[in-house]
Order: sequence, then C-alpha cells, then structure tokens
Amino acid sequence: MVPDMSRAFPVKVRRRHLETPESYGRRLALANGLPADSSIKAARQLAATSKAAALRIALVQWCEIKGDLRNGQFEGQARRADEGLPVRSMCHLCARGERVEQFGHGESYACLRHGVWTGPQTGPHLLIPIDDRVRAAELRYRRLRRAGRVPNALVKELAVIVNRHDGGLADPKLDTGNYSTVVDLANLLTNRSFQRTLLNPRRTFAQARTTLEEAVAALRPGSGSVVVDGIWRLLRPAFLTVRDAIENQNHPASTICQILGVASAHWAGTAEVQRPLEPFGRYLELLESSLAEPWSNVCELTLVAGQSDRPRAASKQSAEMATFICKQGHWHQRTLNTMFSALKRGRDGCPYCAGVQALAGFNSMAETHPSLARQWHPSLNAGKSPSNVSGAGNSRSYWWICPSGHEWQATPNNRAKGRGCPYCSGRRCIPGVTSLDVTHPKIASEWNHRLNGSLLPSEVTAGSSLKVDWICPKGHEYRTAPGARTGNGRGCPVCANLSVRKGVNDLATSHPHLAAQWHPSLNGAVTPESVVAGSGTKYYWHCPAGHAYLSAVYSRKNGRGCPACAGR
Repeated sequence: MVPDMSRAFPVKVRRRHLETPESYGRRLALANGLPADSSIKAARQLAATSKAAALRIALVQWCEIKGDLRNGQFEGQARRADEGLPVRSMCHLCARGERVEQFGHGESYACLRHGVWTGPQTGPHLLIPIDDRVRAAELRYRRLRRAGRVPNALVKELAVIVNRHDGGLADPKLDTGNYSTVVDLANLLTNRSFQRTLLNPRRTFAQARTTLEEAVAALRPGSGSVVVDGIWRLLRPAFLTVRDAIENQNHPASTICQILGVASAHWAGTAEVQRPLEPFGRYLELLESSLAEPWSNVCELTLVAGQSDRPRAASKQSAEMATFICKQGHWHQRTLNTMFSALKRGRDGCPYCAGVQALAGFNSMAETHPSLARQWHPSLNAGKSPSNVSGAGNSRSYWWICPSGHEWQATPNNRAKGRGCPYCSGRRCIPGVTSLDVTHPKIASEWNHRLNGSLLPSEVTAGSSLKVDWICPKGHEYRTAPGARTGNGRGCPVCANLSVRKGVNDLATSHPHLAAQWHPSLNGAVTPESVVAGSGTKYYWHCPAGHAYLSAVYSRKNGRGCPACAGR
C-alpha cells in the first residue's frame, strides 16, 4: 500500500544540524507513535525498487512532506558534508538525550559546551570527556576552519601519518589521542610564512628536510622519522609545482597546493635562484623509511593527494583517472588499475620514463635523435615538432625531407633503426633518374607489358621487391622481382632449367633416349615430362637388360648408366 503523501504528521520534529534523513525519519516516526522503521518502509513502497539512490530520494521526500520541512533541506546539508567521512553522532547532551546521526563532516570534532568528544566512531550514548589539550586543539581547528586552512582532505592525510607513527594502519580515524597533533601539523603546513621558508627554491632539498624535521620536533618531540617521512611524501607535489613555476613549465597547480593554499605563482619567474636546480629525483633520497605494503608505498610516493575522498595510502584499484608524479618528477595521468598493473610488472607506470610519450627536454626526438630531427618536415606534420614526438618506439607515420629535397613518410621507429631516404637508397623510384629503364635498360627491355598492365619500368627501381612479369627473348613468360634480376643476375628460369616447361626443356623433349629408360611404375605420378635434365632428384630407371636402379637425373645426363651392367 502506497503511503499517504498528501499531508504532514500532526507532531512536528525539529531537524538537527547536519542530521541525516534516516535519523530524522526515525525520530519523526517515533514522535507520532509509529514504529522506528516506518520511514524506511515507506521509502521502499514509494521507490518500488531496491536501488540505494532511489530509496534515498524517496526517504528524503517522505521526511520533507511528513515533517513539513522546506524542500531541498537535506540536499543542502549533504553538500556541506564529506562523503569520505563516516556518519557521526551528535552530542547526546545537545540533542537532549535523543540519538541523532549526522552526515560525515569536518566542521568540528568536540562539543565545547559540554566538554565531550563528538568525532567519528563515537556511539550516541558514549560521552568521552575531553581534556584541556583537546579543547585547545578544537578551538584552533575552528579558527583554521573559518579561515579555510584545514580542508578534510588534509586532515585525513595527516591522521594517516600520525596513526602510522602510533602503530596504527592507514586509517584517517581521529580520536582524542591524535587530534591535537593533527591540528598542530595542519596549522604548521598551511602557515604562509613556514611555506615560504620550506619551499624556498634557493635552498636544497636537504636544507628543506632539516627545516621540516625541526618544526615537527618542536610540535611533537620524539616523533621520529615516520611522521617527517609521511609529510615529506605529502609535500612532494608542492615542491615540484614551485619548481615548475620557476622554470615556466605549463603545469597546473597540484591539488595538494590547493589544499595547503600554496601560491605557486609567488615563485614564478624568480631570478633569485643562483645555482642550478638539483635533480628532482634526489627528493626521495632523503626518505628514511618506506611502507611495507607495496601498493600503499607507491601511492604515497607518486599519487598527488586530495584527488578523491580517500587518503593516498587507502587508494583502491579502479578505473578512476588520477594524477601521479614519477620518481624523476614527471607529471602524468593514469588509472589506478593501470598503475597497479605496472607495479606488478616492476615498473613505475611513467609513460615518459618508459618512452611511450614524449616530453620536451627529456626524451623527445630532439634530444634522443637529433640527426632525425634535422630531417623533420617543417610543414606537413600538422604542427607537430621533434620536441613533442618520441624517437625510437614510435610507430606513427610522419613526413620527412632529406638533404636532397626528397619528401616521404615513415615512422620514427623505422628511422631510428637506420632507414633513410627511400629515394636516395634506391628503394623508391625517381622516374628518369633511378628507374629501371635508366639503370638497367637491357633488363627493362624484357618487361611484359601485356601482363603488367599500366605499370612501367620507369616506375620501379632496380632493387624493388615488387614481383612483376617478364618475357625472355625466347618467348618464355615468368614472374619475379626486379631486385632478383639485378641483384643475383637471375633471368628466365625456363632457359636456366630451373623451371619445367613441357615441350621446351622437360626430359622427354631434351633427352628422349633417357626418357625411354624411365621406370614405368616405381616413380609414382612423376613422368619424364615433369622433370628437367639437370634435376638432382633421384628416380628409378629400367635398363635394356631389365635391371631397375635409382639415380639422379643429372647423373644420367652426364653419362651414368646402369650400375649392374657397369659392374659397380
């Protein structure tokens, strides 16, 4: 039976801050004397399906109509929440003893009014008192939150780092034990003055690492290398973004810069860096630890934080596209599935390091094959240049021009293997210059115009591998490539006794006296009309004395007869 949706319930219930429709529906049903699961049952009847999305829409509709709420209130609350955070329970005292569940959010983690912890994983009736350290952290967190300095993505990443130091797994869980440290680290990393000091391109990576170690030790003495290594991995895209700004590289600011509020444009075009920038691969050499789980280790090393609702170490295989930075500092986009497959094969998944894609200044043709780049056609390659095309391994065809001015198409892969201009090498014809009729007129005179149709000797080279038809002075027609005629000097196979032509060079025609001694039954279907006198194949013969023997055709032609009659 479809529930009545024409009017609201007589008893209205006040909706709490960030309350979920499931929680509100339960409280509304109980206030009107109905079972607690009435809202869920009504949503199932309205949706007429078991799909979660349809059930959620039906539940929201039921709550807003039966509770006499303004349309879209739950949708607005959901936008303020974070899908990557678990559902939370409102302070039991603020809710006047009721069980109120809230959307997962990061607006606050403690109730300062009643001095209790309200972070995730707390039960509705579990009142965990907070001490002065957590209270002070909550006040700092709310100030930072109002200033837009602690997005949920940063809190999750820092919680994972701190929990790992405390012996936990890659879990973004916050509790009264780690909350103060997470807030202090967030305050440090989003501080503009500290960012300018830490990311200053005039300093080496080793100097920046020392600055970070000293700052973390001041916040949490004895924290060790685990926390510093975790932050060092987290900040790697920010260091690369600053470097790109200095070198005027056209890369968008990484999500971690947006999370931290790093203004990479501050360093754009700076002239204060007097030393050459050290290789970016040296950044990871300063790590003192690595994660035991290979997939989590790769994600924290190469995946840019803040791209999804999961922290990097908790990333799962999927078809989702993500931005990575390889160990050498190359930005690239890959699906998480592709990166996981590369990891299983012992690779880092970077298309530039693997030579699959070209990167100007690193592995493009201009750097790896400058001699080929000089023959790049300047106008026929649709705006492509040697700086954005790879050399070896590239199987796409492009236009080239040799010093003699010949234009042709070829793949960089074949060119890198030594293939040059096909006209200069004679593989392709230049009519009147390298064509067969010019270089080998005698052979060209045997061209079979009847069978070759419109193809002429002036359109092929002497070394061509294209098989065409010929006719010898004796009128024999045969098929072979010009290269076989000019390279090995091969002519008519019939005249050379390499091919049998009945009535011309078969044994019965050329040596009838030998054909008369052909054994009539022991040679199967082979007859004297199907072999030539120069054949080296052995066949059976029958001498006038009645002896049967085996001998090669050319031996018989050279005078060898019956071995029995000869006493052999």
